[in-house]
Amino acid sequence: MKTLDEAEEYELWGYPDTTIVDCDFLEQAFEAHGHNIKEILDIACGTGRHSVEMAKRGYTVTGMDISESMINKAKEKAGALGITFIQEDMLNLSHMERYDAAYILFNTVSLVTRNDEIIKFMKAVNRALKKDGLFIVELGNLWAHMAEGSFHNSTTSHTQEKNEHKRKYTSKTVIGPNNSLYTHTRDAQYWKNQEELQPKKRTVKQRVYSINELDLLSRLTGYELLAVYGSTDINKANPEPFKCVKDPDKVHETKDHYRNFTIILRKKRKRCPRSAIKS
Repeated sequence: MKTLDEAEEYELWGYPDTTIVDCDFLEQAFEAHGHNIKEILDIACGTGRHSVEMAKRGYTVTGMDISESMINKAKEKAGALGITFIQEDMLNLSHMERYDAAYILFNTVSLVTRNDEIIKFMKAVNRALKKDGLFIVELGNLWAHMAEGSFHNSTTSHTQEKNEHKRKYTSKTVIGPNNSLYTHTRDAQYWKNQEELQPKKRTVKQRVYSINELDLLSRLTGYELLAVYGSTDINKANPEPFKCVKDPDKVHETKDHYRNFTIILRKKRKRCPRSAIKS
């Protein structure tokens, strides 16, 4: 029985159609908070939707993802744009002071669930950035869903059809109950041109991060938090412009129920040891 390739499934149903507005926001963040941003790192780039668009806008882009099929598809889409794509686990990022900015979008950071792993990851990105480099992190605001009572243990079923492909799946969500982790288990069936394909079952653990938690993590791993932006409708093709939260400690006072947050971090400059300072 044939199997729907991971990258092909991602292209069909893997993300909202927000590539242009996402890249518009990245450029605005670079202009507002960066210094001559040219070389950028797209972490967990998937099939390269942001990498390709940013390269078209004149940036020197490196895209990295752990999935070989994702990287192969990204290379195919990039054509002759000159993007460097690397198959690599983001927890083992080994680059040193190469990039003016790095970003990880679409709540991917929630897949890093352990304290030691998130610290390792943020330190690795820090080492990969040049002096005053920016690190942009997007995360879903599940706290809003919790407040509304819409994020809870549940089982849902969906059917999706696109480009002569059909996917029917049942998704079970289990939250906590003793920490900020939740688990998605998905049983999926697939058809292509009405031919049944190999079914798949996948269980993924994710973590609910807060702004305060990421602020604390950034301080522990060599960053300073510059700004927090929120958007109210990330799943629409043309979402409203991100709004800046001037004081991250007062996120809870905002009137809008943001569906996601994007935080802007800057690599801190290293302080000279006292012994190196002339008296």
